Amino acid sequence: MRFSQGALEILSAGDYPGNVRQLEGVVLRAFLIARVQGSEEIGVEHVPSDLFPHLQYRRRGDREENRLVVERTLRITGGNVKKAAELLGVCRNTLKAARRNSSQV
Repeated sequence: MRFSQGALEILSAGDYPGNVRQLEGVVLRAFLIARVQGSEEIGVEHVPSDLFPHLQYRRRGDREENRLVVERTLRITGGNVKKAAELLGVCRNTLKAARRNSSQV
């Protein structure tokens, strides 16, 4: 089984205070979830969300920060708006509005 580019980016950016054992646990968990779902690839949706606190959309946050978070998340998900919205914990309309508002700045 292979990793998607987005999953690799998240795993690479993660902080592993438990070092190799913690990383092994995360990879094993993602692998098992992907396997149970019948996936041929470990994707972003299989990686535990607590690994990417750098992808936090703040509803009343700075527009520029939110724009960067949205762009980074879309890059990780390969441009998939639905997956990006799920990762950020917002609806797709909120994500689209954030993109629209940031382009007006």
